[in-house]
Amino acid sequence: MLRGIHNYHSDETYAPMWKGFITEPEFQRINGLSAARTVDGAVLLPNGSIAAIEVEHSFKNKTARQVILLKYLSSLKNGDYSKIFLFSQSQQIFNDIKRLHTQLFEEMPQRFDKKTRAQLLSESDAELLHSSIIFRTKLCEEINEMFYQ
Repeated sequence: MLRGIHNYHSDETYAPMWKGFITEPEFQRINGLSAARTVDGAVLLPNGSIAAIEVEHSFKNKTARQVILLKYLSSLKNGDYSKIFLFSQSQQIFNDIKRLHTQLFEEMPQRFDKKTRAQLLSESDAELLHSSIIFRTKLCEEINEMFYQ
């Protein structure tokens, strides 16, 4: 998260991705143990909004992705954060996440919660999630070199 504050463009122009950050323990303390998705951290963007930070280190199955998406949706609607930035050391992990999200955004509006019989995900909820999840590829190589070499 500190790397996002100390960010530079290729021409060496200082260009922070965000102004400050909140660690996972701080985020949990602020938001409690609600339906909020516990994220790796949160950052304060230059416009004053908050974005969640998730570092995806491994592949997850479709069921796990569905649970994650529903928790993201709850947190977005609750105002815990306005965007989710995903970082990873692997472009392949990003490709897998994108594939699963595409499938789930198509499937979930057609399915219903067994208890409430409500639609699992509305079309507008799917669009909100799709527009709020941002894949940040800039640091893939740097994360890989730092933690996986």
